[in-house]
Amino acid sequence: TIQSIMVSVLTSSSALAVCGFMMGFISTHGLISELGFFLGIGTICSLIVVLFVLPGLLYIFDSLIQHTTKGIHFLNNKEVITDEE
Repeated sequence: TIQSIMVSVLTSSSALAVCGFMMGFISTHGLISELGFFLGIGTICSLIVVLFVLPGLLYIFDSLIQHTTKGIHFLNNKEVITDEE
């Protein structure tokens, strides 16, 4: 899953981080400049959490999520999905 979403997440987060840092460097107003730097740093932190922390948490708490979710059929590792279905 991470490999399939990595390109889109990296594209959007890098564009937002670059715009934030550019706003921080270009702006002459102090408050807007700081906001740009915080936007860039926050975007990079969010990228790290989405790519490394969130998948680990979902893996650890998978059984808890399955037990507390009502009315949804989850696929087990033993079930195989084929193209014919």
